[in-house]
Amino acid sequence: METQIYCTTEDIQSILSYDYLLLCTDDDRDGQLSPNESSYITLAIERAANLMNAYLSRVLKLEDLLSNSWCRDCNSALAAYFISIRRGNPPPKSIEVLYHYYIDLIQDIRKGHAVVPQAIDTISQKPSIVESRSYR
Repeated sequence: METQIYCTTEDIQSILSYDYLLLCTDDDRDGQLSPNESSYITLAIERAANLMNAYLSRVLKLEDLLSNSWCRDCNSALAAYFISIRRGNPPPKSIEVLYHYYIDLIQDIRKGHAVVPQAIDTISQKPSIVESRSYR
């Protein structure tokens, strides 16, 4: 099964500068991304989306979130974090703050304490009362 993703490399570049993206992924330091080096970005996007989907699929239908701008922003921020720590280096403080913001928020969404903006609640996790009858 293919991972549902919400962002592109260009979305990540709205968070990380192209130069910083190169610094994190250009292993041969030739100033360009080879197909193998570009795959690091793709893997970070998928890793971030898998994390999101693990939480959000419990409360929403993922297919309903495909064009959701909040999901795009969350996926981009989490992927930027994963890219920035790829070589074991600490992330920039701004990326670390974004990462924790979105992780905390998706955990709150899963718990029912927050919602995905512009998303329709398609899987209700609210308790319901079932009428029970007892016959003697």
